[in-house]
Amino acid sequence: MRASHLLSAAIVAGAATLVVAPIAHANPSTTQSTSPSTAPSDADKVEPSIPLQVPEGAFGYIATRGATKWLADRDLPSLIKSLPVPPSFRESNNGMASIIKAELTAAEETPGACVQIIITPAPKQGGLFTYGFFAVEKQYCPS
Repeated sequence: MRASHLLSAAIVAGAATLVVAPIAHANPSTTQSTSPSTAPSDADKVEPSIPLQVPEGAFGYIATRGATKWLADRDLPSLIKSLPVPPSFRESNNGMASIIKAELTAAEETPGACVQIIITPAPKQGGLFTYGFFAVEKQYCPS
């Protein structure tokens, strides 16, 4: 997938914060998750992990290292934070921006790591779809 497609997916995902429930980073070895309104703390520092399984009917993409760095350079978290949302969604919107920032930072700061993006239509929580960004270890990143 070309970088322009990744940007399109990022913009759609960012704009969708008005109507979606984001997926928090989940370590495959635990069932604990972070709610959209809770930003990761230093104690919850994200580390790249194995890719998450893409649920049936969902779209999953593992970015190349170059596409991951390109996306991080676009400052997606600031874009998401700057979206106009009703006051009742501001905390959740900012929380999702913090989660994406933590995942992109972990991938960018870990040599060779990348991000996985999962978009799942028709979530049980309502809205149009859920989406998540996850830092992935180098050996799982495409060239």
